[in-house]
Order: sequence, then structure tokens, then C-alpha cells
Amino acid sequence: MCTSGSWMCVFCVCVYVRLMGVCVLCLCVRQAHRRVCSVFVCTSGSSACVFCVCVYVRLIGVCVLCLCVRQAHRRVFCVCVYVRLMDVCATLRTDQETKVTLVFEHVDQDLKTYLEKAPAPGLPPSRIQDLMRQLLCGLAFLHSNRVVHRDLKPENILVTSRGQVKLADFGLARIYSYHMALTPVVVTLWYRPPEVLLQSTYATPVDIWSTGCIFAEMFRRKPLFCGDSEVDQLGKIFNVIGLPPEEEWPADVTLSRHNFSPISPRPITDYAPEINKQGTELLLKMLTFDPLRRISALNALEHPYFQENEEEVTNG
Repeated sequence: MCTSGSWMCVFCVCVYVRLMGVCVLCLCVRQAHRRVCSVFVCTSGSSACVFCVCVYVRLIGVCVLCLCVRQAHRRVFCVCVYVRLMDVCATLRTDQETKVTLVFEHVDQDLKTYLEKAPAPGLPPSRIQDLMRQLLCGLAFLHSNRVVHRDLKPENILVTSRGQVKLADFGLARIYSYHMALTPVVVTLWYRPPEVLLQSTYATPVDIWSTGCIFAEMFRRKPLFCGDSEVDQLGKIFNVIGLPPEEEWPADVTLSRHNFSPISPRPITDYAPEINKQGTELLLKMLTFDPLRRISALNALEHPYFQENEEEVTNG
């Protein structure tokens, strides 16, 4: 258990090992005596993998993380660059169970609070650019290792006092595989992409859509799409990006395109007047209806939007 100020968290990691080579990892996180999440991973054989997800919980929200993947006793990758692990204490509970207590660094605030604290008229464009670059760098790393976050929103992005961005709340994150069936109920409604709203297949582009919504929110200081239901959310989206053509509508969904009135896209500057030309272009690439045509995190980092201030500083 670790406590500080208004937050309290308890971490309990139970690992069971059988002689036949089967490992079961159970991660339980409790917040103020309330279970927040549990993760179970079963592995066996020579291709055994153990996925360890360390979750950090505060009363103001769920923060995270350390993701470690091992395959056949060889470390494949380890992400501990988000919230620093300060201390670990292991206690043997039984012959087959060990309790591990993890103490993480305290992060000052999430992005939602950071935006609310910003004096009018909001964050300067250069600061938004820096936040977006950090966010996309984190996503590019996750996606390159087939990790899908699936719940990006301002409350799950932490910002330190030094302006460093840290991704948080990996409770819905998954190691993505083309053969894996993924649940359709993911991503907070206002940041949920069309393919999830339509209950179609999805992959890493879901995180890019959510990031685009967050990008617009940094300029607006309020969410871009505020629907009351999945259908209403789709309507709010089409009011901005326009109703997609028939050929782009997924074939494996029950909701018909004809349920929505034909509407043309509106200029994104109507919703985020302060965004510049390059930022507008990048945002539209992130808010592309077809996930196969949506820009990737890696390609987004190469977009001219992130070169503007660097060139101005060099020329100055």
C-alpha cells in the first residue's frame, strides 16, 4: 500500500507456477478498498510469455504503468518510461503466492486538469505541439510493439510539473493480434472512433482517432464530440467530418449508413479557430473515417506540423 495526500493504492500481484510449465499471473489493483482491475495471463510451452502490467491508482483517476513482456525467459521489451517505479516490496504469503507492493512516483496532474488550469486564451501553439509530439512518441512505441491502449482521453494522460507527458490507465490495453477477438465496448464515448461505435473490427488506429480528439480539445479547451449515445456520437462526428461515402462504410455492421442524413464536412477551424494550416491537415488525417487510411503515430511524427517551430527557431 502507498498513500500520499488524497490518494491511496494497493497493489497485489499473485503468481502461480506449476511443474508442467504453466504460469498464471493475476494482478489485482484496489483503490480505497475497491477493486479496480484484474489481469490474468496463462502461458505454457516453449513460446511461453508472461505479461506484467503494473497499475498505479489515484482517487482522481487511474494512472499507470510498467509493461513488461518476457518470452521463454527472455525479455522481449519493457516499458517503464511513463511513471517511475520508486520501490518494490515482496512478501511471501504462501508457498505458491507472493504479494508485491509497488510504489510509483507522484505525477502532478492529468491533461484535463492541465488544460483547465491554463490561463485564457489557453495553451500557446508551441506548447500544444510539444504535448502532441510526446503523446505520439509514446503511441508509436506502443503500436510498434502491437500494444493498443484503447482508452486514450485527457484524464488518462499525465503531465508533470516539467511538462513531461506520461500515458496512463492501461486497464483496457491489449497486445494486438490479427487472430484475437477484441471487445467492442472500449474507449470512453467522446473519444471513441467510428469503427468501435459501429462495432466493426479495429486495431491500433483507434488510438489515433482518440489522439485526434485530444488534439482538437487542446485548442478548444473542451471536447470536440459530446454525444449522449453511440448513434448520437456518430451524428456529432459526421457533422464535422461529413457522412462518409458508401464504399467506406464497413460491411460487417448492423447500423446502416442510411440512418444518417447526407452532410458535407465543415472546416475544422470552425471548431478550433486557433489551429494553423499544418495542424488542421494533421488533425484531419487523424480524424479520417476509414481506419485503414488514418495516419499512423509514426507517420504523424514526420508531419510538417512538427517541423514549423524548429525551423523558426533555427532561422531566428
